[in-house]
Amino acid sequence: MIRLTGLLYVIRNMSTQYLASVKDPWFNELQGDEDDQIEILADTYHEAREAFFSTLTNGLAGATYTGTNLYIGVGFGRQGIRNWDEVERDLAIWCDMNDKRHGGNWIFMTHGDPEYFKDDVGIKSIASVAQYVQNRGIPVVCLQSHFAYAEPGDPNWPNYASAVLFGLGKYNTVKGMSECCYGGRVTNDPGNGQLVEATGEISFPDEALMLQRFGPDRVRLLDGLGGLFIAGGGDTTRSQAEMYHMGSRETDMYSPAISLEGNASTLASLYIAQHPRVVALKAEARENQQ
Repeated sequence: MIRLTGLLYVIRNMSTQYLASVKDPWFNELQGDEDDQIEILADTYHEAREAFFSTLTNGLAGATYTGTNLYIGVGFGRQGIRNWDEVERDLAIWCDMNDKRHGGNWIFMTHGDPEYFKDDVGIKSIASVAQYVQNRGIPVVCLQSHFAYAEPGDPNWPNYASAVLFGLGKYNTVKGMSECCYGGRVTNDPGNGQLVEATGEISFPDEALMLQRFGPDRVRLLDGLGGLFIAGGGDTTRSQAEMYHMGSRETDMYSPAISLEGNASTLASLYIAQHPRVVALKAEARENQQ
């Protein structure tokens, strides 16, 4: 495991030809309680962010970041996915298209979901999507908030990940109490019948993707986003889909996942046009017209 950051990481990377992988992942280490972790991030996050980007560009086993080959997956997490066979077929189509587009040189990103369980039995989820991609030989990296910090071997570690960047998380307010905001817009829910209000802030993973700048050229990751794969999802996913401009790229794919309880996602009616089979049929029709 590589926990070094900044210049030390670059020197180690150059001298040993270290490549981050599932077996030997890169991550920025946080220690102690939450106050300690916040203090560590205040002192080291900038270097950690640059080391993470250096990993993407020249320290990742299986792919090299080119500025246009980063893809993101979001969707049902702990709600689970009941119709996994259908989602898996859709995902295979999407991955095949990405392989063809980049010659297999692309990177998949999640927000660090670990494997989820129900009654001590593993369930299919967005983590299963990431695991499927990783099993194809495509490296997976993550952006995750400090309050979900974990290390390899911990049940909350994303076992599919080759690199994880932890940053300062944000909190929603629900009935005056703070709750972790794992993705999307930060909200205030008075809990008294009033509408839930967006505070204007966004979660760490989305802030890092949309607003922060990486590398010597100050790259914004969203600008070079290759595409999205969305498998169902709730309010958080819907918020992220809007922020990531879902549907603005031909490579954006929506799979109508159903939760374990049998609930369809509210995103289905919005993004069914980005369903992989629909997109594949459209692409085939365009080829036939040429």
